Amino acid sequence: MASERRQTRSSDPLEAAELYLASTAKRNALKALTLSHHDGSVVAGAPSQLNVEAIATLATIAGAGTHPRDGLVNLVTHGHPITICNLDIEGHPHYLSAVGDDPSKVEDVEMALNRILS
Repeated sequence: MASERRQTRSSDPLEAAELYLASTAKRNALKALTLSHHDGSVVAGAPSQLNVEAIATLATIAGAGTHPRDGLVNLVTHGHPITICNLDIEGHPHYLSAVGDDPSKVEDVEMALNRILS
């Protein structure tokens, strides 16, 4: 008998996005994984000891890319590297911010979040 790959599910799209991000962050040993609007508001995020609102705000300030661990970035990420990617979710621009050494493939995350949030 095949085992179910997802242990926790939700019919609520935002809660499902949170569960997906939490699973992805855990699988990739990320300190934080946050989806935010371009205005800095958080859409969904994996549970984290880091401030996800500050991470979302940092994404609007720093923009896409991998950023050096100094100044504001260091303060927000507690010295961990951050990669910020532009995502298109249902035709709307968003940021995906991954804090940690091994961000997952953005294309896979984008496809999954589009499916979940549709």
